[in-house]
Amino acid sequence: MPIKNPFIQRVLKSFDRIDRESLQNYLLDLAEENRLYRETLHQLNEGIILIERNGKIRYVNYQASVWLGFESVASGKPQTIQQISDSELKRFLREQIGKVKERVAGDVHVLSPDELDLGVILAPVVGTREDYVLVMMTNLSGEKAPLIDQERMARIEALISLAAGIAHEIGNPLNSLSIHLQICQKEIKGLTKSQKKVIEDSLNVMSAETERLDRIVRNFLKATRRHPLRYRLENINRILEESLNILMPELKDKRIKVDFKPDEAVPLFLQDRDRLNLTFINLIKNGMEAMPRGGRLRIEVSHEGKIAMVKFQDNGKGSDDEDLPHIFEAYYTTKEEGSGLGLMTVYNAISEHGGRIEVESRIGKGTTFTVLLPMRLPKLQLPKYDLSTKKA
Repeated sequence: MPIKNPFIQRVLKSFDRIDRESLQNYLLDLAEENRLYRETLHQLNEGIILIERNGKIRYVNYQASVWLGFESVASGKPQTIQQISDSELKRFLREQIGKVKERVAGDVHVLSPDELDLGVILAPVVGTREDYVLVMMTNLSGEKAPLIDQERMARIEALISLAAGIAHEIGNPLNSLSIHLQICQKEIKGLTKSQKKVIEDSLNVMSAETERLDRIVRNFLKATRRHPLRYRLENINRILEESLNILMPELKDKRIKVDFKPDEAVPLFLQDRDRLNLTFINLIKNGMEAMPRGGRLRIEVSHEGKIAMVKFQDNGKGSDDEDLPHIFEAYYTTKEEGSGLGLMTVYNAISEHGGRIEVESRIGKGTTFTVLLPMRLPKLQLPKYDLSTKKA
């Protein structure tokens, strides 16, 4: 591919006639022009990255290096997409880099090295010898939530508002039906044996179905009654231990061995203990249900920078790729007895903590849920200042 830079073209055309001093001046001018471009890009509030299609990063400005968690743009060390600290941003770039043919935009909620919402634009660079993609990033924090999560949360909230009202309305007729079924069962005692048998069979079916509907309504109301988050400085290891202690008898009964690896170095950070306790119980139960004949559940706590991570890994039956995008949606379940609400409440609780949940699964190999939570601390309050005494 021919070089389109006018300055370089002029130098190449007259290269044979250029004396040593002129060539040196050309190179100095080129170096100065390159330095000015770089300095200009370093001053931008937006992040700029130039990436080869194979994932090698050729250039990154100062702002992008901060958001990506790179050591320094001045270090001169080669960087790749794989070295980006946030897994969601890494995944988004890795998926898009190889196939982008025109400008593509997306929003990504980043947790590491700092929590923020990034607007990301990718555009192929034309007119160069190498195949590059230009990535431009803008900080959207405080403006709007990432588009995908925003839409999902909006759908969930709309569903909860609508269905919670319906559930309350269904509750009263169900109670009435249950009472009348009990009355009918008492009234048929005076009938003949053959008459009683037919009616009793029907009443038993009706009673069982009424109980099932009542159970569905109660489960839904339990899942949708969410108190406001009550943040306190908590130890995430202790919350997990509490969740495991509650379920340990059931885990032993189902012949599931638990490998729990806490991270005693993880600091205290703001959490709603009750909400996360319920979240962890749901994830442990999900692993139990994936291993009906027994198995192994590995739970590991770790932290990196300002992010705490909890992995729940089972060696159960796994899930299809088609199911994974829907498992956090209300009423979506692949289990015969599942309500489809457990993982929805998990997703809600983690999102309310400003975190993220990731899932990997393979049929016959098992499933891994990874919970990522920002380790937020209380904001320091400025001491009150007395103007009259000029003392705090």
